Amino acid sequence: LTVAIDRDGFAVNPTSCSVKSVRATVGGGGGATATPSSRYQVGECGSLRFSPRMTLQLTGRKQVRPGKHPGLKVRLRQGRGQAHLRRVRLTLPTGVALDINNLPSEVCSAAQIAVRDCPAAARVGSASAVTSLLNQRLRGGVYLGQGTGDLPSLIVLLNGEIDVTLEGKNVFTKAGLRNTFSGIPDVPISDFRLSLNGGGKGILTPVRRSLCARKLTAPVQMIGQNGLHKDVRVSISRPCSKKSSRRR
Repeated sequence: LTVAIDRDGFAVNPTSCSVKSVRATVGGGGGATATPSSRYQVGECGSLRFSPRMTLQLTGRKQVRPGKHPGLKVRLRQGRGQAHLRRVRLTLPTGVALDINNLPSEVCSAAQIAVRDCPAAARVGSASAVTSLLNQRLRGGVYLGQGTGDLPSLIVLLNGEIDVTLEGKNVFTKAGLRNTFSGIPDVPISDFRLSLNGGGKGILTPVRRSLCARKLTAPVQMIGQNGLHKDVRVSISRPCSKKSSRRR
């Protein structure tokens, strides 16, 4: 059997040098099956560049005071020819916390996540992603879902030409609320956007003082499929008026 694939860009090499395999299941006429496999591994992954860029933005001018709920917009971009993302870890500053008292009345259960059928009440935002492997941007909702730790996770259900499920695990740390997306597929993602709701359905809240009282930054750790790290502190844009900025 010979298969010829001649569409440019239809298939790309992985950017991880770990050993993989191509597997198949072959059925016989009498009902017997076989599962042949072939070892597959690429080389020189460490020579690939890894320079993703992230921006963070809080939204809602009237939501920057304690007791309110600002929205959050995250955008992650990456150029061509680089190692693909494997893990992204974002730690919010201690001035921004998870409002336990304003979480949705229900979360997406493990069974609902498995069949990609989370209840509307568990939705806390939206997300989208662009990859050169598909013709259209993937879009979907962000839900609070049953996690493996004490806090519910952020579950991203992307829909389009293919369906993708991502999990961002939340934990409390001394540095602030930490969210980690791991197990990201080894594919080129040029533009990923995630937006958390603000206002009455917001899950984040300022702590102690207005978010316009001081400059906010968030430590971000990004790891490529080839093992390269990029650790940066990202400035968080805020919807502060000129008056509050002068007062600061």
